[in-house]
Amino acid sequence: MRYFIYILFLSFLTLGACENGPQNIPPPMDSGEAETDSPFFTFSFQESSPACETSDSIRCARVNVSMQLLKGKDNPAVESINSQVRAIAYEELSELTEVNSAEADLTKAAKTFVLEYEEMMADEEPEFITPWSVDVESEVLYHSDLLYSIELNNYNYTGGAHPNYYTTLRTFSLKDGTVVKLEKLIQKPAVFLQLVEQAFRAEQEIPEGQDLAESGFFFEEAFSLPANMAFVGDGVLFIYNPYEVAPYALGITEFVIPYAKLEGVLDLGIVGK
Repeated sequence: MRYFIYILFLSFLTLGACENGPQNIPPPMDSGEAETDSPFFTFSFQESSPACETSDSIRCARVNVSMQLLKGKDNPAVESINSQVRAIAYEELSELTEVNSAEADLTKAAKTFVLEYEEMMADEEPEFITPWSVDVESEVLYHSDLLYSIELNNYNYTGGAHPNYYTTLRTFSLKDGTVVKLEKLIQKPAVFLQLVEQAFRAEQEIPEGQDLAESGFFFEEAFSLPANMAFVGDGVLFIYNPYEVAPYALGITEFVIPYAKLEGVLDLGIVGK
């Protein structure tokens, strides 16, 4: 994931330009469905301003989407999971546009993003023009006969002091396509919270007993769980996004607690532990 963010920052620095209407981009591709024996295929597309490939590196809006989805078009659970993953990407993109959220059309949201940029920048003086970009990429974290976990990374820049980036985690049941809510599997809440805090402190190199607020974190009264948790191969992955518990400058905090430490604390039956 950190490599993903690094690449996105590089792409931000090398954005192309924009002046007229949106560029004609081929429709979204579902590639790899028949190419390999992999259980996944890539859903990807790009939408950008027509001048993004020219020498004008300032006037440009670009949307890049690349997601790993599950094969199995005749499987209701798989279709439900893929639909939910696309919906997460759509939701994140639609927050940056005025597109009708009821339509849930990812490609339309991308086109709207580019058009809104061009309308906004049409009358701007050159010194006030800045490029916009959105990159959405998913990564398969875990896949078994029972579960499918993904990490969806979003990077966007629409002006301001810095870009924004954050990660969404989801674990799905391959039995019925529903989201597995880890918080509902906690058997010993106090012990679970203590284990997560210990792992958080270890990741941030904060000694036990040292006040987290004094270390620059936003835990006002007590330590709290992150919004994003997911089952992975060797344990449970926890991610605190920028601004969730710390300033932007401190970035993402992520760590894994091994299954061995969670036995009797979290119901691990769903992962066969």
